[in-house]
Amino acid sequence: MSEFKKKIFQGAAWLTLSRLTMNSLGFVSTIVLARILVPADFGIFAISSAALAIALSITDLSLNSSLVQRAELSQHHFDSVWTISFFRALFIILVFSAIAYPMAFLYQEPRLAAVFFVVGVTGALPGLKSPKVALMTRELLFRQDFIIQVTQKGTIFVFSIALAILLKSYWALVIGSFMGAAMGLITSYLIAPYVPRFSLKAFRELFSYSFWLSMGDTVNTLNWKLDQLILGYLVGRSALGVYTVADNLAALPVRESTSPLVNTLFPAFSRMKDSVDRLRIAYKRAQALICAVSFPVGFGFAAVANLLVPFILGNKWNGAIPIIQILSVTFAMQSITVGLQPLAMAKGETKALFFRDVRTFLIRVPFIAAGFLINGLMGVVVARMISSLIGTVWNMALVSRISGIKKVDQARLASRYFIAAGGILLAVWIVQSAFAVTPDGHHDLLTITCSVIAGVIAYLSIVSVLWLAAGRPEGPETEFLSLYRAASELLKSQKKT
Repeated sequence: MSEFKKKIFQGAAWLTLSRLTMNSLGFVSTIVLARILVPADFGIFAISSAALAIALSITDLSLNSSLVQRAELSQHHFDSVWTISFFRALFIILVFSAIAYPMAFLYQEPRLAAVFFVVGVTGALPGLKSPKVALMTRELLFRQDFIIQVTQKGTIFVFSIALAILLKSYWALVIGSFMGAAMGLITSYLIAPYVPRFSLKAFRELFSYSFWLSMGDTVNTLNWKLDQLILGYLVGRSALGVYTVADNLAALPVRESTSPLVNTLFPAFSRMKDSVDRLRIAYKRAQALICAVSFPVGFGFAAVANLLVPFILGNKWNGAIPIIQILSVTFAMQSITVGLQPLAMAKGETKALFFRDVRTFLIRVPFIAAGFLINGLMGVVVARMISSLIGTVWNMALVSRISGIKKVDQARLASRYFIAAGGILLAVWIVQSAFAVTPDGHHDLLTITCSVIAGVIAYLSIVSVLWLAAGRPEGPETEFLSLYRAASELLKSQKKT
């Protein structure tokens, strides 16, 4: 168990480094590109990207997850995964070539035709990566994954910015993504060597696990990408560009701050799947830690969005402020059950995930349609928030069924971090009131700095008080104190020597 925990922490450390690096590159890239390009450029790329995401999810059989979950693997398993991925990549290229001109006609945007050709090839490349990368995930070895992801993201960063400066066109986004996908593919074979062979001998046994997971991914992608395709037709490319950038920025802090832990949960839970008590304890610890991180990050970003957007992106993106504020809080609340996916996958409950995603889709689409009819783009954003909160409650019920953890216990684990996150909103509001910040934000770096400091102090203070009042229960606070004491002891011993 000690060695297992060590592997988890080492894996989380590599994933943290990976996400921090990718987060930094992505954030800087977004800022630079947003200042060089116009919202319509992002809108054109968003339409093709949304179509690609849906096509990839429909054709994805989630076979790599099956490789991670299986107890025993042979060469036939890897060959079958690669063979299916090859034909899937070929199919994606053919489909996007076929729909390029019809989509350009539908959106009355001739430039979309060429974009769809390139994006189709871009989407086909990642599926052809070496299937033996899954072996490293099985063993919680994420250093190699770090190299692959950072290489891909770094390539996108360099090419996108360089081309944006040279071309000042949406092609910077399109070509940058293609180059990143190509470098990621090459790096996967350098890290995990594999000689491709055509075979389908292990297809049936792999597919028996991944079928429902694949179906669920399809519905889930429709949940999150269909609105971009529809809005691109209804509100135009510029408004879609603002919505897409706001959506990406709102998701970025919560996603990147929790991904290092979340990405270790599936292989970790898979090893505990036969021990209900261990799995339950592990899930509760993971949920508490995720909430302790995601709540202050999500609520804090929402609190200072009116300051950061005009300061970093410029006034032409001010329309993104209310979208970021609402969605950032929404993503933070959703993190309460972010561990459900790896939990259900580890237990083989992929069919349950599929029906969860269908249920979410059936409530989300009508809510979004009603929201748009009532209040346009902002109505869609509010509808997303409401439907997401309903979905979170459903997810808590599914966690309860799979693990036996009651919904009230899940809510209790998140309660003090939720209350403390509310304190962030109050603290930042007080600071902005003192500095007389207008609703459109203020470009003063001092105001931003004071707001962030006030939010951090408020959060840590409230969490500490609530933790002490609860009798110092086991959780992220005790883990932090243990690390602090260990670091203090190490420093003392170094001073003595």
